[in-house]
Amino acid sequence: MKNTVSEGEPKGWLNVYKPVGMTSFEAVRRVQRVLNTRRVGHAGTLDPDACGVLPMAVGSATRLLQWCEDVPKRYRGWVVLGTMTTTGDGAGLVSGQSGPPFPSATDVEQGLNYLVGQVLQVPPQVSALKRQGRALHEWVREGHSVWPAPRLVNVQDIRLISGTGRRWQIEAEVGKGTYIRALVRDLGGLVGHAAHLEALERRQVGVYAAEEAVCMDHLEREWRKALKPPAFGLAIKTVSVSDTRKKVLVHGRPIEQWPELTGFNGEVALVDDRDDVLAVVVGPPWRYLKVLLRTIGDESDRTR
Repeated sequence: MKNTVSEGEPKGWLNVYKPVGMTSFEAVRRVQRVLNTRRVGHAGTLDPDACGVLPMAVGSATRLLQWCEDVPKRYRGWVVLGTMTTTGDGAGLVSGQSGPPFPSATDVEQGLNYLVGQVLQVPPQVSALKRQGRALHEWVREGHSVWPAPRLVNVQDIRLISGTGRRWQIEAEVGKGTYIRALVRDLGGLVGHAAHLEALERRQVGVYAAEEAVCMDHLEREWRKALKPPAFGLAIKTVSVSDTRKKVLVHGRPIEQWPELTGFNGEVALVDDRDDVLAVVVGPPWRYLKVLLRTIGDESDRTR
């Protein structure tokens, strides 16, 4: 797909590499300032102590965020055995310890095998998940011991990269809602040790890879050539439509008999020859979910 930078407000997707020490919100604010637009959102929060790929939706593409979040994500993590922390990572206080002997590579690999597939995971106590309208980390800071309910997550792959003794490097490809800190905690239990995540890098989100991401320091001079069109990287099928079809979309006319949609089902993005998303529909029977086109030549969005 080709890059696109429209006149006026920019629109599309930026593959940004967030550094350690910056919150995802701060990363959004940086992109807003550099691109001079308020409409910026990210697909999947990264903790301040983590680094890596943070896809950014710009302009009208912010209305498509929900179709970029539910994609596989690949992480590289550094595991420390022998120490458990209150947060599950290096930012927390030590809450448990274990000593030698430490496992072999074979032991670690066998433990990782038990974490692959559709698994029930208990998210960390210190997280942004809500209970009674408040984030769990707020309850924990006030001295409450709260545990979220287990939930089913998809661990597509997890493997050992390197390591020995107390420190090991792993790589995991996971679905939406999976906590790497919780995977590391559970790995420790499987090999008989306290464990925490020392460092984390997100290597890939869907089609967005770390090797192609724009560093924050280079954002001002590189964002224009890095900006991808709104249809790029969506987790749903796309169907190209002609200029004639745009008039149908503008006026909200029925689309049930469109031959372009024959053989498709579920959510589909209708795109033009510039890879702009004109609308998102669902079916059959086909109905509009979102229309991002009000008049011909206008890519403003509305929700139906």
